[in-house]
Amino acid sequence: MDELTVQVEHQAGLQEEQRLALKHQAEARLRTVLGVGARVILVEPGTLERTEFKARRVIDSRELLREVHEEKSNG
Repeated sequence: MDELTVQVEHQAGLQEEQRLALKHQAEARLRTVLGVGARVILVEPGTLERTEFKARRVIDSRELLREVHEEKSNG
């Protein structure tokens, strides 16, 4: 099954409970808007690269994961 992982920068100074609430809120919103579940990973402010153009940040690693699973099955 495919899995969507989304990295989200949180603002500085958030407490752990606030970060968890943000994570759950983002996952719920993505599920509602996209119609698929997404795993949200919160990262520190300034972690994600900035661009001045509309960036395409989709990394499709399904083929890589298939190869890993095949190697384990054949290994």
